[in-house]
Amino acid sequence: MECILLDLTLISATDLKDVNILSKMDVCAVVSISGESKWKQKTPVDKYSGPNPQWNYPMKFTIVESAVQQNQLTLKIKLMSDRSLGDREIGEVHVPIKELLKNLGGHKSEKRSSYSVRLPNGKPKGTVNFAVKFGEKFTAPAPNLHKVEEPVMAYLPGHAVLSYGHPPHGGAYPCPAWGGYPPQPGYGYPPAAAEAKEERTYHGFGSRSPVVGWLVDRR
Repeated sequence: MECILLDLTLISATDLKDVNILSKMDVCAVVSISGESKWKQKTPVDKYSGPNPQWNYPMKFTIVESAVQQNQLTLKIKLMSDRSLGDREIGEVHVPIKELLKNLGGHKSEKRSSYSVRLPNGKPKGTVNFAVKFGEKFTAPAPNLHKVEEPVMAYLPGHAVLSYGHPPHGGAYPCPAWGGYPPQPGYGYPPAAAEAKEERTYHGFGSRSPVVGWLVDRR
């Protein structure tokens, strides 16, 4: 599987929409490659420049060349206002990776580019500036999608067998839904209702024991 290393430096943004009302806007950017993976990278928060943040923050992404040529990958830059009561989206930039590669004209050159920011309502407002460079191709082993591994089996006393297949991303199995061993039959105290007393009265006596009542009669 042929791969390419993408070097991206997020330089700055200008004339962004101020989404804060009472305070100065502190801006950061979250960058991802849609269609390739769920990994995201985030710039530091610029606390001094308001709607004209500056980062000069370098990032690296590994992308599959065939996905680039088929125009399946898009560079996504989401601009956020960092706030103590919850971050708020400012806008986004979407650029096809194939377009960036075509504009560069080769893998070794670096080029600065500027793209308009789209607000959540679709209107343009502001600009993002970044530099990109594509590295040399290299071969990475393709994932084996046909390999089937035996599931891991866990046996619990008095409980049904639990079976886990492949672990999720991150290599850890999920915790079982139960919080411990279930109570076994025959253990524990009976309900309070079962402890109700039976009142048994014998003729001429208030004793609850038939033996005591018989001894009193003999006297």
